[in-house]
Amino acid sequence: VPTGGPVTGRPVAAGNAVLFVSQDATLRAIDPLGGKLLWSLPCGSDLLAAPVVDGDRAFVGTKAGQVLAVDLTTHKVAWTFPGGSTVTRPVAVSNGSVYFGNANGWVFALQRDTGKERWRVDLKSPVTGGIALYEDLLVVGARDGNLHVLHRDDGAPQWRLQTRGPVNGIPALDESMLYVGSDDGQLYATDLRSSAR
Repeated sequence: VPTGGPVTGRPVAAGNAVLFVSQDATLRAIDPLGGKLLWSLPCGSDLLAAPVVDGDRAFVGTKAGQVLAVDLTTHKVAWTFPGGSTVTRPVAVSNGSVYFGNANGWVFALQRDTGKERWRVDLKSPVTGGIALYEDLLVVGARDGNLHVLHRDDGAPQWRLQTRGPVNGIPALDESMLYVGSDDGQLYATDLRSSAR
């Protein structure tokens, strides 16, 4: 299947379609059986992370710093939020909110349906890792070597797990156990239920 440019992030199933993004600034949907192009949407800037599907919408971040909500019924942009700096990791969507971080070090929470900002927090270091959500916590890695744990309601810092290198990966969760790699060559594990400090 021609992609128009390097494919970034993993393809994602969305009903009777598979969505993927590439560095020609386009979100595409193909038939999962034959690979036929169903529709495509120019997004105005390169897309560096996989789309995230939640119900009738897909969410993507751009190199220019925008987050777009795409209506999967009309195949049009429902809303755009100007985050101000490159989004390199997939957003996270849960309980009516969209969460993402950017290269300027900001973590944002937006209303899923409208794109209106709920809160933002400055980590003082570029967000290089993906976001994981557990109960009322948001966990995200940064270039400063920290795994930052924030409260999902307001972004208030809860605690940090310090590594010895940038945290570029996407954390994995198994119930309350969180696993993440660091550029220091180590894999870290922590229990989010007992790590608060």
